[in-house]
Amino acid sequence: SGFMAFVPLHNHSDYSLVVGASQLPSMVERAKELGMPAIALTGHGLMYGAIELLKLCKGTDLKPIIGNEMYVINGSIDDPQPKKEKRYHLVVLAKNAIGYRNLVKLTSISHLRGMRGRGIFSRACVDKDLLQRYSEGLIIATACLGGEIPQAILRGRPEVARDVARWYQSVFGEDFYLEIQDHGSPEDRIVNSEIVKIAEELDIRHRCSPSCWRMKVPFLLNMCSSGCEKPSTWSAESKVSQLETIGRSSKVATAAGDV
Repeated sequence: SGFMAFVPLHNHSDYSLVVGASQLPSMVERAKELGMPAIALTGHGLMYGAIELLKLCKGTDLKPIIGNEMYVINGSIDDPQPKKEKRYHLVVLAKNAIGYRNLVKLTSISHLRGMRGRGIFSRACVDKDLLQRYSEGLIIATACLGGEIPQAILRGRPEVARDVARWYQSVFGEDFYLEIQDHGSPEDRIVNSEIVKIAEELDIRHRCSPSCWRMKVPFLLNMCSSGCEKPSTWSAESKVSQLETIGRSSKVATAAGDV
């Protein structure tokens, strides 16, 4: 077909506590069966599965990509937490050794200093000053409907979405991607339409990265809503033609070469 192989860059295993159900050995085997050259692991606010993924991919043709779907706040993690603080999702991937070290640094800081909320609702957060300080070697994507840009779009604030995109573009340059997902929800379609407009206006690349939460045979992709309460599932194989159509019509980064 002339297209590069699809690489899933937004995946959760059972290391994403409470919400993820896939086990890494099965994920790696399924990725190899589908002929994927690489697979990313983006645990929610954590990197617990990184070592296991590296071990499972060692000696194979499958390239492991280490990441973290971080929680980002506006303001400082060292400030007292306000009653209604917004925490936004952000996919952060390491593209080299420096990026891996910065990813580890950010993840460690988030757990040592950035815990926000109480009980099972607490999350390890980073702020934008930290992202800027440890930006080298990292690839950033706007994540699911819980990301800051998708949330601004859903709230009818497209200019805020553009301002946020400009900030990330100024810090990460070509390593910043707008993420589009289609899990069948009307919210996804609203966000995707505006994401494409922003990408064209600001000359930012966008990528198709469905959020994967559970895996069976066939491989299942699950919707990550802003609250992730009720994920829907459908077969990845039935969506291949849709992904290829998106790839033909826009600048979408789906391959390991972009990581």
